[in-house]
Amino acid sequence: MRARFGARGIVPYWSAATLPKAVVGLSGPYDLSSRQGDNPDDVQVLAADVDNYTNTNEDPPGYTYQYSVSPVALVAAATAIPPIRLYATQLDPVPHQQAEEMRDALRDHGGIDYIEYTMQNSSPLHAFEYWHTLNPTTGKYVSTEVIDFFKSHLP
Repeated sequence: MRARFGARGIVPYWSAATLPKAVVGLSGPYDLSSRQGDNPDDVQVLAADVDNYTNTNEDPPGYTYQYSVSPVALVAAATAIPPIRLYATQLDPVPHQQAEEMRDALRDHGGIDYIEYTMQNSSPLHAFEYWHTLNPTTGKYVSTEVIDFFKSHLP
């Protein structure tokens, strides 16, 4: 998602024609500054991964740089946001609050077609591990939903 929202800063020659027409996030870390989650061990692992990936070691309260490179921070400045689906599981090692924070940023931006699913009482699965998991909210498999979503938005 970072490439989608901050594409002009990352790849200057990208145009609206070359950007994704639809986006699906499976267990994504969307706010790299967030240290929220139900499981402190998962939050600690995510924080360490973020420090490693961003080559930073920021201390609270700001995590200023980590926030500035987060997809959730880039939403506010985005001029065109495609339809988006966000999936997370309640027991995912990436805290499900990440999807909820991204959902809130998209909602606050307004006028965006998005849906956030945090599947409750699910196994401790991550990303494609729950590709064939039944989404209890819709009664469909995540794989079927994602494929149908892309088919509906791609030529």
